[in-house]
Amino acid sequence: MSFLSEEQQSYLRNPFYSALTTRQSHFGERIKNVLRYRPQVLPFASVEHQGEYVDAETLRRDTDADFCGVLPSIAPDTPDVLYASCLQMAWRPRSHFAIPTATEGECELGSADASAMVELTQVAFPGYFRAETCQLGRYIGIRVDGLLVAMAGHRTRMPGLREISGVCTRPGYTGRGYAQHLIQRLLMDQPDELPYLHVISTNTRAVQIYERLGFVTTAEVPFLKISQRP
Repeated sequence: MSFLSEEQQSYLRNPFYSALTTRQSHFGERIKNVLRYRPQVLPFASVEHQGEYVDAETLRRDTDADFCGVLPSIAPDTPDVLYASCLQMAWRPRSHFAIPTATEGECELGSADASAMVELTQVAFPGYFRAETCQLGRYIGIRVDGLLVAMAGHRTRMPGLREISGVCTRPGYTGRGYAQHLIQRLLMDQPDELPYLHVISTNTRAVQIYERLGFVTTAEVPFLKISQRP
């Protein structure tokens, strides 16, 4: 897309590798040719080049191994793998954007809230939010009678880009605009960093919400999940 710089496009072709080799290197670890987040942070892994062979059995010993954008090659008979497609969307507001004021129950979230955040995200995307994911960036939520019912925050960061992720609402509290409100609150956190996000291409409801907020699809990227060994 024309509103993305060449550098931004380059980073986004391999987003988790880009984050782990720039702004989030201190969250990573290397296993042979695979650069991944520590398992307590995120289940995402990366390789530098498309088609690099990786030992799936080594990777899956202690966590899932999820790749996005640039995918490795694995043994053809590897069990418990999933290939899918994600939309990569970047924020391009169509008109003047006003940050909404804080709503009732809105709160900043941190390490003390990690267990509540993990419990909430298990409803929407089990296993993708870990005990230390909240250390990756700012997370905010909404509580009703003390219960965390919605949240959103920042996941990957690289020069000029930051990802919005962890967007979810507890069943029974949907339809109140909580997720949209929290995303809008996050959009202007770092004016020098362009917000972007990933969404499964079949999640049409979420895509429509993001489009209303000014996000534009910039690429369709492949996804590979290698599930942890039982």
